[in-house]
Amino acid sequence: MRLTEQQLTLLSQITNGVHDNMLPEIVNALNGRRSFLAAEKADKFFVGQTVRINRSCRPAYMRGHEVVIVKMTPKRATVALVHTAGRFVKGDKVKCPYGILEAK
Repeated sequence: MRLTEQQLTLLSQITNGVHDNMLPEIVNALNGRRSFLAAEKADKFFVGQTVRINRSCRPAYMRGHEVVIVKMTPKRATVALVHTAGRFVKGDKVKCPYGILEAK
């Protein structure tokens, strides 16, 4: 992603303390936006759906593994592993933010 000059200026100002008096409002705005995007992404999934863990997941050994959604909340899904991955064995349940899940 390439940032515009305006975006770079804003990030530089935040980094250099120009907006320190507004940090709580900035954090609240970012958290609100993240919640909105997570809810929007959650609408694309359903319980029982087989999905894949994407490349943004940590630990890295979970990336690309298939999981089945067994429970959903507004912020995350509980998934069951289809195959053993790292320290997790087939059938283990893990809570994941929607941002690391992708439809197959």
